[in-house]
Amino acid sequence: MAGQESPTGAERSVRFVPARIRDLTAPGHVVLLVCVLINVYAGFHFYSPLLDDGWGDFDDHTWRRDTESRNTLARIFDPLLATGHEAMDTSYLPVQSVLYHVSVNVLRQGSIPIRVLGLWLHVLNSCLVLVLALRFCRSVPAAHMASLMFLLYPRNAGTVAWLCASLAHGLVLFIYLLSFLLLQTYAHRRGWWRLLLGVLLFVCAVLTKELGSTLFAAVVLYDVLVVMGPRALWPPRWKVWLALVARHAPMALVVVTAIVIQMLKYETGFVHTKFGGVAFGWRNPLRLLELLTLMLHWGERWPPETVAVAMAGIFVAIVAGAWAFRRQPQVLFLVLWLPLVVTPFTISNFRDVNRLGRYVYEASAILAILGATLSVRLLRWRRFLTWPLLNVALFLLVIFAITVTRIAR
Repeated sequence: MAGQESPTGAERSVRFVPARIRDLTAPGHVVLLVCVLINVYAGFHFYSPLLDDGWGDFDDHTWRRDTESRNTLARIFDPLLATGHEAMDTSYLPVQSVLYHVSVNVLRQGSIPIRVLGLWLHVLNSCLVLVLALRFCRSVPAAHMASLMFLLYPRNAGTVAWLCASLAHGLVLFIYLLSFLLLQTYAHRRGWWRLLLGVLLFVCAVLTKELGSTLFAAVVLYDVLVVMGPRALWPPRWKVWLALVARHAPMALVVVTAIVIQMLKYETGFVHTKFGGVAFGWRNPLRLLELLTLMLHWGERWPPETVAVAMAGIFVAIVAGAWAFRRQPQVLFLVLWLPLVVTPFTISNFRDVNRLGRYVYEASAILAILGATLSVRLLRWRRFLTWPLLNVALFLLVIFAITVTRIAR
């Protein structure tokens, strides 16, 4: 069928990037190392002024006080321990807590190690975006442009500038993307070591931030759309469904266990407030669209009328994109993955979403990959668009770099 990608093409996209460390020295892959070095230089060049900013707002100081209270590993890994501060009491996030423990209680260096780690995580995440974009678009220039877009995206500059957010979101996205890359390769080429390592990283992601739980849905969605194809599931054949369940049972077990652990210390009133009570059904989709509008602007806040128009436009774009690329499974997966990674943040009680720019940090990575994939497909369709698209990309990079420099300084 015209426009439909074959499994062979999907597998080639997975094999496009080096699978082993020694493959990086191959002549065709040296350019990837050059791209990584450019990302490292750009990241530290534009974000280095943030390294000596010290502790920031209320959340930073709350985490610091909680870390001083959780001064042993036994307390850190106790899911029922309450320290009296909401930041660490409302969720069980021991992986993030261990890093704070090392910085504050062990090294006695305060915010400096966390600042350095947060910046390194952002740079490393841009490199993972590069690798993942290569698997979808199979174009080194487009993939590198996507990684730079993510690296210098102005909303992400605000996230990196916020000590608490840079560690929480930077760390969970790093583990999230690394686990997805392993499980994606496993879906095409099998190998139980990939599954075991991917599930182990998935556990770490769940114990770092609630966002990690969406990885399960993303992997299942990728398996159904790209690897198997929806037609393999209907009409139903018990062998196909059983194989699908068997492949994803370990991750499903992790999700259920994580939900049980997180709910152990929640009181009924807190759960009702946290998840929106009876308004949960209709409020959260609107909240999702409102959060996605943050990806469209990063300056002065928009008036409500403009936000409403943007929400409607995003909804139409997602629905139209899903319909337009219904026969191109890789693009369809990216279109659906974009709102999926924002879903956990719709339970936030904040009224002013302009303060929640950090919640689109993960979505900006998916958007950059989607943009690179669509650009490559558009160029294959109309070659004369090469220079206009390149000029637009370079213009955006310059604007992003200027904005990042202003935020950092």
